[in-house]
Amino acid sequence: MMQKNNVTITDIQFSDLFDIDNIQRIQDLFADATGVGSIITYPEGTPITRPSNFCRLCNDIIRKTDIGRTNCFKSDAEIGKPNPSGPNIQPCLSGGLWDAGASIIVGGKHIANWLIGQVKNDGMDPKLMRQYANDIGSDPEDFMNALQEVPVMSREKFEKVAQMLFAFANEISSKAYHNSQLQQSILERKMSELMLIQEQSMMRNLMDNLPDHIYFKDLESRFLRTNRSHALSFGLDDPKKVIGKSDFDFFAETAARQAFEDEQKVIKTGQPIQKEEKLRRKDYSDAWFSAIKMPLHDNTGKIIGTFGISRDITKSKLAEEELVKSEILNRTLIKHLPQRIFIKDHDSKYILCNDIYSRDLGIDPKEIVGKDDFAFFPRELAEKYRSDDQNIISGGIQKEFEEKYSISNQERWTHVNKVPYRDANDQIVGVLGIFEDITDRKLAEEEIKLKNELLQTINAEKDKFFSILAHDLKGPLSAFLGATQILSEEIQNMSLEDIKEITISMRESATNIYGLLENLLEWSRFKRGLMDFSPEIINVKQIIVQCLEVLKESARKKEINISLSLPDDLELYADSHMLETIIRNLVSNAVKFTSFGGKVIVSSIKKSDRSIEIKIIDSGIGMSPELKYNLFLLNAKTSRKGTDGEPSTGLGLLLCKEFIEKHNGEIRVESEVGKGSIFSFAIPGRI
Repeated sequence: MMQKNNVTITDIQFSDLFDIDNIQRIQDLFADATGVGSIITYPEGTPITRPSNFCRLCNDIIRKTDIGRTNCFKSDAEIGKPNPSGPNIQPCLSGGLWDAGASIIVGGKHIANWLIGQVKNDGMDPKLMRQYANDIGSDPEDFMNALQEVPVMSREKFEKVAQMLFAFANEISSKAYHNSQLQQSILERKMSELMLIQEQSMMRNLMDNLPDHIYFKDLESRFLRTNRSHALSFGLDDPKKVIGKSDFDFFAETAARQAFEDEQKVIKTGQPIQKEEKLRRKDYSDAWFSAIKMPLHDNTGKIIGTFGISRDITKSKLAEEELVKSEILNRTLIKHLPQRIFIKDHDSKYILCNDIYSRDLGIDPKEIVGKDDFAFFPRELAEKYRSDDQNIISGGIQKEFEEKYSISNQERWTHVNKVPYRDANDQIVGVLGIFEDITDRKLAEEEIKLKNELLQTINAEKDKFFSILAHDLKGPLSAFLGATQILSEEIQNMSLEDIKEITISMRESATNIYGLLENLLEWSRFKRGLMDFSPEIINVKQIIVQCLEVLKESARKKEINISLSLPDDLELYADSHMLETIIRNLVSNAVKFTSFGGKVIVSSIKKSDRSIEIKIIDSGIGMSPELKYNLFLLNAKTSRKGTDGEPSTGLGLLLCKEFIEKHNGEIRVESEVGKGSIFSFAIPGRI
């Protein structure tokens, strides 16, 4: 298959072989000499040359119409079909004039048609020609006038011209084919020479510029050729200075002997050797090389020596040794530091951890590799850890915090420091975590906090206690002392009614003082843990009725109706003394803050959870939201006088709350100013 500038015969075109201007000149001369029209086209009919001696009928009339031009191209393609036996001669398919054609074939490929024609003979029918003018859309008169201008030639003469064309085309084809082969041969030889020069140049550039050491040796391991880099490694500035020498000239005896034996093995077996080797130079400096040694063949395939490529890897080897030392140091530190240390990859899966961390998880350090936190922690906690890791990886930030977690049913506190874990290219590839267990410190802090809170509570209770002593005892005692002074100074002048009134006042003051002291003593005993708690089965109605006996007089004086809604058989499990104190204080407060003529309702029911709920409902003055909020706060001032000036310390409600909570209950308050109050609590029923 012929090639021209890397173009094969199957791709070659007419213009690749012929000068179009020269062919045009030959075509014009042929047309003038023979009196025929002539043109050279591609096989499908598209023109290559300009028409020669074309008549006006074909050139200016038929080919100017779309139909006529299309028919001309079809006719040219038909006439130009390859025919090895002679020219194709036939009437034109576009007008009926006589045409002939010969194919130009190079190397078996049909590349062009040489067409002649546009002559007529006496046998043409004028009517058919006029009809064709109408068919293609041409003016019939103009068409017929142009037809008269077409040269007349006998069929015999036209066939002779066609035969001459056929011989001429064949000769051109043959000459072109042989010329193309000759050109191709010359071109291929020049290309081979050029490629050889290029390969030699590339080889020279490769040898001189590669940082690797490249060398060729003979059968005795003497250098035949080497590159600049290899020569420089020996301290020589010219590769030619290495030629004829061997490794014994540059390396210590042991190193050179090993290299020689390796090369002799390659020569003997024909197999390459690839290895990393440590060689000692004659100045006793050591160097590491990564080398491959291969057999060197001549053009017959015979082994005539060896050639090798080696790279000085001394720096990387030393760096590897330092890295190994550093790794050993790091692993030793990680292994024995008291802090917990781990490294996770980009997907938050463990790469490594130290022993103390794995002990916390209860597994071997090797077993943690490839797992994530979901394998060791509750899902909610593992999701938090993963979220923290991903934020650090995506944001490239450090995060330091304290957190609480649970493992092996134990709650622990840790101080955590997480930072991005980077590779040798400073790219973030994971997260490094360092944390230490601060549970003992946290427990100590919690204990200090609780003690501080307890101290604050004790101080508040002390302040409350002194406030009660200083303020709430002062009033009743002052009244009592005032009454005794009046009696001591005026009794001989007083009537029996006056004395009775003063003694009643003294009794009320003493009763209030007694109730206050009783609450103070009980509260003090309870706070100091000196009060016994002895729950028992108690009939609810009986204990409430018993408690109300001591309150009847204060209710009667204010004309307050106390009604009961208590089932006869309802029982609960409680400490009777504490329960009496609760009922007495709550009903006493209800009476105290209910106006004259009001009412108080005491009720109890069994709830669905089998607890007993007791309610004290009054129609009294009620409470503001602020007062209701502060009602059970020790350090808040909630004391106020009753509707008849009765004193109130708020201590009784605090005592009720303490006693109710001792029974695992809760006291609740519903109240609005002017609409009364509801105090309720629930404690367990029968066990």
